[in-house]
Amino acid sequence: MHGQLSADTGEALLGAARDGVGIILQPYELVRKDLEEGRLVEVFPEYPSPSRPMSLLFVKDRQMTPKVRSFIEFAVRHFG
Repeated sequence: MHGQLSADTGEALLGAARDGVGIILQPYELVRKDLEEGRLVEVFPEYPSPSRPMSLLFVKDRQMTPKVRSFIEFAVRHFG
């Protein structure tokens, strides 16, 4: 991979962008603070990033714990 950067985590990509290595496409929540504090700038605001589906997987048993139910409700409210 001569001349290319390879990263398999959002945090690694974010660090590379902060260092000026290139442009990244990451969820807004991951880059929000850096955008607000001026460490990163949005370069193509007229092209919104594609939405990504989210799945919540859990073992379905006879009784769902309150913690799991609460998290699912939170995720549905927050992420749609």
